[in-house]
Amino acid sequence: MKQLITILFACITLNASAKEGMWLPFLLENNIADMQDFGLRLSADDIYNINQACIKDAIVGFVHNDSPFWHFCSGSVISAQGLVVTNHHCGLDAIRANSTQHHNYLADGFWASNYDEELPAEGIGICFLRRMEDVTSRALKGVTKQMDSQTRKSIISENINQIVAEAERGTTYKANVDGFYEDTEFYLSVYEIFTDVRIVAAPPMSIGNFGGETDNWMWPRHTGDFCMFRIYANTQNQPAKYSPNNKPYKPITHLKISTKGVSENDFAMVMGYPAVTNEYLPAFQLQAIEQKIDPLVIDARTQLLNIMRSEMEADETVFLKYASKRSHMSNGWKKKIGERRGLQTLNIVNQRAHSDSLLNAWILSTDSLKPYKNLMATYQRLYNIRLDYQLALTLISESLLAAEPIYLAEKFLALDAFDKQSDAKKIARTINSLKNDADEMFADYDQSLDQQLTLTALRFYLQHTNSISQELKKFDAKQLDKMYASSIFTDSYRMASFLNSYTPKMNKKLEKDPFYAIAKECNSMVQQLKIYHQTDNAIDSLQQLYLMLQRQFDTTRVFFPDANSTFRVSYGKVLGYTPNDGVSYSYVTTLDGVMEKVGQGSHDYMVPQKLRSLYNSRNYGQYAMSDGRLPVCFISTNHTSGGNSGSASLNANGELIGLNFDRAWDGIVSDMQYNPNICRNITVDIRYVLFLIEKLGEATWLIDEMDFAK
Repeated sequence: MKQLITILFACITLNASAKEGMWLPFLLENNIADMQDFGLRLSADDIYNINQACIKDAIVGFVHNDSPFWHFCSGSVISAQGLVVTNHHCGLDAIRANSTQHHNYLADGFWASNYDEELPAEGIGICFLRRMEDVTSRALKGVTKQMDSQTRKSIISENINQIVAEAERGTTYKANVDGFYEDTEFYLSVYEIFTDVRIVAAPPMSIGNFGGETDNWMWPRHTGDFCMFRIYANTQNQPAKYSPNNKPYKPITHLKISTKGVSENDFAMVMGYPAVTNEYLPAFQLQAIEQKIDPLVIDARTQLLNIMRSEMEADETVFLKYASKRSHMSNGWKKKIGERRGLQTLNIVNQRAHSDSLLNAWILSTDSLKPYKNLMATYQRLYNIRLDYQLALTLISESLLAAEPIYLAEKFLALDAFDKQSDAKKIARTINSLKNDADEMFADYDQSLDQQLTLTALRFYLQHTNSISQELKKFDAKQLDKMYASSIFTDSYRMASFLNSYTPKMNKKLEKDPFYAIAKECNSMVQQLKIYHQTDNAIDSLQQLYLMLQRQFDTTRVFFPDANSTFRVSYGKVLGYTPNDGVSYSYVTTLDGVMEKVGQGSHDYMVPQKLRSLYNSRNYGQYAMSDGRLPVCFISTNHTSGGNSGSASLNANGELIGLNFDRAWDGIVSDMQYNPNICRNITVDIRYVLFLIEKLGEATWLIDEMDFAK
């Protein structure tokens, strides 16, 4: 029985498993033969080795210093002086933070001509993975099958704390233990994190984000999505806080750059830190995402983005302030649209439902699995309970908490814990943290636009719920005018006055603030949804069993662990694709395509006059293809996700050929199911990056410090 069912199951999952995967570097011996069959000319030790320099020592993750183990982007070291290249959108916040109306680096670009001109990237850290280790047995020490989920998690947490403390002892490293395969396996990652990071170069946003929202997640693509940072270290070449006395970091190794270019069917390897995938969900979860969760998010963000777009196009100052905010919101919005489309067009829910039925049939037909005979039914019943509360929380997040004054006010709920007997140092730390939150909001703030967004967000919430709080029952547009005129959360001066003179007595004043009142009721509503959290532990345990049984059942499939912001390697080939009947996409785009789009006159398709002049001269030098055209982007079959932005794309020799920055719209659902026929990651060709540095930015000193493959 199992043999027959397994054959049927394998037929369903064959395409999904063909070269999909985000593989752990310290376990590459399991993949290296297949990678070499695909064209790789390196050994596993060339990629990962803790005893000698290897490619992993040139790959970095970008983190916010207050979240050192969550990599929002990836990058690579490309010189012996700590020069790092990543995507433009990864450096967008840092570029914006250094921009003013007089020095608009977003619009004009930035090209340092020496070390002294490099700009601080405050709050950003760059980390190197120094080693990984399987610590499953230590993490699960004392855990038994009879334990409830909460007790199990508590014991694992205590064990992990000991493992981390031991790994960090006597070093400047930071360690973290992550769970894999639904917390049935645990791996230690040890990082070296540098916090003195400086901006070196960035093209104008019209190049770095060429195509804007129109082209986001799309192919063909013509975006020069890159920027450059430099890592600085102390005199011992170790991580240190910013200091003018710090020197450029001397890395263990750095990548060589290939200007040979790529051809169709060439091997391509992507290395970086993919954020999150959910490849092993049951059909009923995928159905909920397709039919309920994604539509709610799309609807809410569509309304907010329409307002932002209109106001930003009308006012350059507003555009500068909200460029990053709109980019972040739009990115998730368009991804949800593509994700839902992929689930529908690829018939993924029905396919997964069929494979679930085969799995369940095997469970029911196997005597030793009788304890699990109700697994699927119980799992679906509990998930349906959680879904109602998940939708309510999603609504709150995408409407009430999408309004910046309410989002900021919610953070001030921490002040409720203070009275005149409270510890002064603890109060000071909290106030300092709130000052940082307020500064971050008001640094890019336009009250008129914000009021329109808040009005839209509140109306959206009221339209989608019958559970209206007392505070919101009083709400209308005129009331909002009064709220903005009086609240500390809509005016930086009122906010500064409150925080600078704060004492616990002022909590009474805070209670009267209208946005604080909404935030408090919002928090109360979230607390009432605790049943959502009560089902989490049970659902986690069921998903753990579900995946465990899948791995036991389908022995022909190699299950890679879902992405969780740890270092991964994916491999594939440079390859075009055919998404629909009569439609075929080439693997490469060129500067000719940029100018074709410029001719359309769209706001998203504008480039500097200097780039037009360079195009007209056709002086591409060593960066041209054999036919004389200048390459811009290419696609390959690498399995990537969020967090892979800026990841190095390497050829068969481990040389840098481009920077991963996006995925093609047709296969965006790869976070839940990879399809090798249409899933493509999008890469900016390193030759276009070098051309822009040399010809547009005239920063030849940066070219001079790079190493090129012969």
